[in-house]
Order: sequence, then C-alpha cells, then structure tokens
Amino acid sequence: MFPLALLNASSPPSPPSPPVDPIVLSCLFASDFTDSSSYNTPISTVTGTPSFVDSSLYLPLGARIRTGSVDNQPQTNLSLYNKLYTIEFDIKMQSAAYPTIVLYRGSSDSANIQSILIDSVANTITISNTNNNGIFATYSLGFDSKAAFFNVKFKRTSLTDYELLINAVVVRSVSSYSQGVMDNNTDSTTYHGFRIGQNATRPFYIKNFKVTTF
Repeated sequence: MFPLALLNASSPPSPPSPPVDPIVLSCLFASDFTDSSSYNTPISTVTGTPSFVDSSLYLPLGARIRTGSVDNQPQTNLSLYNKLYTIEFDIKMQSAAYPTIVLYRGSSDSANIQSILIDSVANTITISNTNNNGIFATYSLGFDSKAAFFNVKFKRTSLTDYELLINAVVVRSVSSYSQGVMDNNTDSTTYHGFRIGQNATRPFYIKNFKVTTF
C-alpha cells in the first residue's frame, strides 16, 4: 500500500510561460536593417536604393522598404488587432516636396492606406484610416521638417482612442473613434506589416523605428 500522503500529493505546478515581448519591432537603422526585437523580423528593399547615412536610413526618390523578405509576407507578431500600440520613429525630410507617405500599413507592396503622411512644404503631418481620411485635423509642425530629426509617436491608448505626439508632446487626439486605424478592426494578415516610403516618395531620413504592443 502507498502512504496516504503520497496518494493525496498534488502534481507539481507547471512552469510559468515566458513573458511576451511587448516590443514587436525595433530597427535603429544606424547601419543595417536589423530588427533587434526578439522576433527578428526580416526587412528588405521594395524599390530604389536605400542607404545608411549619419546613423540613419536614407530613402532617396522613389525608394521603399518593407517588413518581410518578399511581397505579401505577413508577420504575425506585427498584428495590432485588439491591441493597444505605439508606433514611433525619428525622421528628417531632405527637401521641400509635396506630401510624402513616410509609413503605411500592410503586407502588400501595393498597400497605400492607413498611412502617416508628412508634407515638407507646408510642414504638416496627417494620420489616415482605411479610407485615406485623416483621423484628426492635419497638424502643423511649426518648424522646418528638413532642419533636424524630430520624433513622431502614434499611440492607441484604448481600442477607440488615439494620440499623436511630436517630440514627446501630445498635439492631436481623438476619442471614441470606431474605425480601425492600422488594423481596420480585423486580424486579417493584409494588415500584418509596414512599408516605409512609397513609389513617389520624396527623400527623407528615418531611424529608431519601433512598434510596441500592450
């Protein structure tokens, strides 16, 4: 017979699951495309000839890069569906030009919605939704976007609330916004990726690109 204590002994507890890394993408762009997050997402060139200048990624006229190695290669770790998130980067425009989409959302190289757009003539910034409508009024930077790097941070603070910060200052916010931004309220792999630059993009420098989810 087994001792009663052994019969009543409970199974040892299962080891805790490893914590999920909240940083889902982190690219310094100082000298290469390396994603230093635990996901090590590949970054590749779509068009043009990007280069690294003064510890930043330089995208000349028409140059674009993507998350992923090829077109339509979604990255599950970049899903923003039903998550709070922060998208941030430092940027400097090179020359006065018409509005340039510096970042847009999607796993397809032809994606052209849900974007962050900077006009280096008017020195303004706009965040658009899936209908390419601004989610809040266009913001005037109040400084020359070509003079020096400045920090852009776009946050979803609740599932329907958003903030835009420039150099760590909240400059625009919207509440109870029902249309999805950067995910279109769906977990479709169509939205599991980012593109930096566009076909008609004007030159700019970008660095310290990071995406965090909560």
